[in-house]
Amino acid sequence: MEVGKREILSQSGFPDHQEGKHAKRLCLATLDVLQKRTTDNTLKAYTVKIMTDRTKSFEYTRKVLNTLEKQVVDEIKRLGGNPILEAIVKSLSLAEISN
Repeated sequence: MEVGKREILSQSGFPDHQEGKHAKRLCLATLDVLQKRTTDNTLKAYTVKIMTDRTKSFEYTRKVLNTLEKQVVDEIKRLGGNPILEAIVKSLSLAEISN
Protein backbone atom coordinates (compact mmCIF):
# COMPACT_ATOMS: atom_id res chain seq x y z
CA MET A 1 0.00 0.00 0.00
CA GLU A 2 1.26 3.48 -0.81
CA VAL A 3 2.54 5.62 2.06
CA GLY A 4 -0.04 8.34 1.28
CA LYS A 5 -2.89 5.88 1.61
CA ARG A 6 -1.53 4.60 4.91
CA GLU A 7 -1.50 8.16 6.24
CA ILE A 8 -5.07 8.76 5.08
CA LEU A 9 -6.22 5.52 6.66
CA SER A 10 -4.48 6.18 9.94
CA GLN A 11 -5.92 9.69 10.17
CA SER A 12 -9.44 8.55 9.34
CA GLY A 13 -9.57 5.48 11.55
CA PHE A 14 -10.06 3.43 8.38
CA PRO A 15 -8.52 -0.04 8.87
CA ASP A 16 -5.70 -1.18 6.65
CA HIS A 17 -7.33 -4.13 4.87
CA GLN A 18 -3.94 -5.49 3.82
CA GLU A 19 -2.97 -6.11 7.43
CA GLY A 20 -5.52 -8.89 7.85
CA LYS A 21 -8.46 -6.86 9.12
CA HIS A 22 -11.82 -8.55 8.78
CA ALA A 23 -14.31 -7.62 6.07
CA LYS A 24 -16.81 -6.58 8.73
CA ARG A 25 -14.42 -3.96 10.09
CA LEU A 26 -13.79 -2.76 6.54
CA CYS A 27 -17.51 -2.33 5.97
CA LEU A 28 -18.00 -0.56 9.29
CA ALA A 29 -15.10 1.77 8.55
CA THR A 30 -16.54 2.52 5.12
CA LEU A 31 -19.85 3.42 6.72
CA ASP A 32 -17.99 5.55 9.25
CA VAL A 33 -16.34 7.54 6.45
CA LEU A 34 -19.69 8.03 4.73
CA GLN A 35 -21.45 9.10 7.94
CA LYS A 36 -18.78 11.68 8.78
CA ARG A 37 -19.50 13.45 5.47
CA THR A 38 -15.82 14.11 4.99
CA THR A 39 -14.68 16.83 2.61
CA ASP A 40 -11.48 14.91 1.84
CA ASN A 41 -11.99 13.94 -1.81
CA THR A 42 -9.05 11.51 -1.75
CA LEU A 43 -10.62 9.60 1.12
CA LYS A 44 -14.01 9.64 -0.61
CA ALA A 45 -12.51 8.29 -3.83
CA TYR A 46 -10.61 5.59 -1.94
CA THR A 47 -13.78 4.60 -0.07
CA VAL A 48 -15.78 4.34 -3.30
CA LYS A 49 -12.97 2.25 -4.84
CA ILE A 50 -13.09 -0.15 -1.90
CA MET A 51 -16.89 -0.35 -2.14
CA THR A 52 -16.62 -1.03 -5.87
CA ASP A 53 -13.62 -3.37 -6.04
CA ARG A 54 -13.31 -5.09 -2.66
CA THR A 55 -16.67 -5.28 -0.92
CA LYS A 56 -18.73 -5.18 -4.15
CA SER A 57 -21.30 -3.09 -2.24
CA PHE A 58 -22.67 -1.35 -5.32
CA GLU A 59 -22.99 -4.61 -7.25
CA TYR A 60 -24.83 -6.21 -4.33
CA THR A 61 -27.14 -3.20 -4.00
CA ARG A 62 -28.00 -3.33 -7.72
CA LYS A 63 -28.82 -7.04 -7.45
CA VAL A 64 -31.09 -6.47 -4.44
CA LEU A 65 -32.85 -3.55 -6.15
CA ASN A 66 -33.37 -5.58 -9.33
CA THR A 67 -34.82 -8.47 -7.30
CA LEU A 68 -37.17 -6.12 -5.44
CA GLU A 69 -38.21 -4.46 -8.67
CA LYS A 70 -39.09 -7.84 -10.20
CA GLN A 71 -41.13 -8.72 -7.11
CA VAL A 72 -43.03 -5.42 -7.34
CA VAL A 73 -43.73 -5.89 -11.06
CA ASP A 74 -44.87 -9.48 -10.49
CA GLU A 75 -47.15 -8.40 -7.63
CA ILE A 76 -48.73 -5.65 -9.74
CA LYS A 77 -49.41 -8.20 -12.49
CA ARG A 78 -50.76 -10.72 -9.98
CA LEU A 79 -53.22 -8.12 -8.71
CA GLY A 80 -54.53 -7.41 -12.21
CA GLY A 81 -52.13 -4.75 -13.40
CA ASN A 82 -52.08 -1.00 -13.03
CA PRO A 83 -50.61 0.98 -15.96
CA ILE A 84 -49.92 4.08 -13.87
CA LEU A 85 -48.16 2.14 -11.12
CA GLU A 86 -46.24 0.12 -13.71
CA ALA A 87 -45.06 3.39 -15.32
CA ILE A 88 -43.90 4.69 -11.93
CA VAL A 89 -41.96 1.49 -11.23
CA LYS A 90 -40.43 1.62 -14.72
CA SER A 91 -39.35 5.24 -14.20
CA LEU A 92 -37.60 4.23 -10.95
CA SER A 93 -35.90 1.23 -12.55
CA LEU A 94 -32.11 1.01 -12.53
CA ALA A 95 -32.29 -0.27 -16.09
CA GLU A 96 -34.19 2.88 -17.07
CA ILE A 97 -31.70 5.16 -15.26
CA SER A 98 -28.59 3.57 -16.80
CA ASN A 99 -29.87 4.00 -20.37
